[in-house]
Amino acid sequence: MSFIYLASPYSHPSTHVRHFRMMAAANKAAKLTDKHTVYCPVLHGHHLEMFGMSEVKCHDFWMKQCLNMLKCASELHVLCMDGWEESNGVSQEIEFAHFCNIPIFYIDI
Repeated sequence: MSFIYLASPYSHPSTHVRHFRMMAAANKAAKLTDKHTVYCPVLHGHHLEMFGMSEVKCHDFWMKQCLNMLKCASELHVLCMDGWEESNGVSQEIEFAHFCNIPIFYIDI
C-alpha cells in the first residue's frame, strides 16, 4: 500500500501550542487526503492519549510507533510550521527516511 507519512512537531510545554500543532496537522492531513492516503502520527497519538491510554507515553515509545509506520510509507511530507526545525521527533523521522531512501517533501501549512 502506498501512503504519505505526514510529520510535524507536537511536543511543547504549553497545552495551547500542542493543540495548535495538532489542529494544523489535522488541517493539512485533511487537504492531502483529497488525493492521497495519509498517515499523520500527531493525530493518531494525540487522540490515543486523549481517549485510550491511561498515561502519557514517553518520546521513545512514540518514536518506535512512528518509525514502524514510516518504514512502510512511500513518501515523507514534513509540515514546515513553527517548531519543526527544533523538533527531535521530526529530525529523527527525516534521518530515518534518508536511511530508508524514502523521498522527503517539505510542505507549508
